[in-house]
Amino acid sequence: MEAAGQDTSEAAAKISYWNKRQDDFLQQTGFKRQQSREEIAGFTWKDQKAASEQEKTRLDMIASFRAKMSAAGYKTEGFDTYYGDQETLDHMVGAFERMSNLYPDEAKDVWIRWAYDKDVTKYGWYDPADGSIGFNQNAMGNWEDIRSQYADLVKKLESPKGTDADAIFYHEFGHRVWYARGGGSLKKSIDRVLFDMGFGRVRTNYRDELLGQELCTYAAERTRPSYQEAVAEAFAEWYNSTNPRRFCETFLKEVGIIS
Repeated sequence: MEAAGQDTSEAAAKISYWNKRQDDFLQQTGFKRQQSREEIAGFTWKDQKAASEQEKTRLDMIASFRAKMSAAGYKTEGFDTYYGDQETLDHMVGAFERMSNLYPDEAKDVWIRWAYDKDVTKYGWYDPADGSIGFNQNAMGNWEDIRSQYADLVKKLESPKGTDADAIFYHEFGHRVWYARGGGSLKKSIDRVLFDMGFGRVRTNYRDELLGQELCTYAAERTRPSYQEAVAEAFAEWYNSTNPRRFCETFLKEVGIIS
């Protein structure tokens, strides 16, 4: 794998896991380990030592992440299967610590889960049933890739102007804030804001066009007719962009998230 330029962290974790299982088995049964039956051509004890050290580094990284998230008031689940880079976790912690300081009630005891969805374009989700936030291990893990992919979404106007990949975390927390305050349809709020901005009364097609223009196309195309994604994208722009636009500010004030 190293010769092919592949990431060996997951393989290292598997080696460590099976070694532990074997040690437990031998202790329970009293059997002796037969090293000759484990030999793999070209894989030496030095390779195994390196793999074990790599796995220890990974576990230490996850333990540090969990401790920081716990200190900020969150609960975490599933991160024992995290094989991504340190930078992704650092950005996640930074965003959620900030939200915990600004929205302590909404952040308290929220589950942040590392889970799986086959859709590789789906970074995360909010579950209104239990108030948890999930992130897709099939789409995340290497921050440089995430940053580049998200930048393309901004260029295509699919994500809010002026935001970067940290907006992924603010977006999901925006859902949390909105649902914690009652949730509900946002169509009338959007229409009022567009009207106050001088666009007059709008029909569905025109509303979507304006929402895509003033916020992003993702907010316009998803969860119609209740437009739940609009509040999450506006929330992400407000806390992630250095220059939030007029619609974003006016809309968040309209729905009572900012004053």
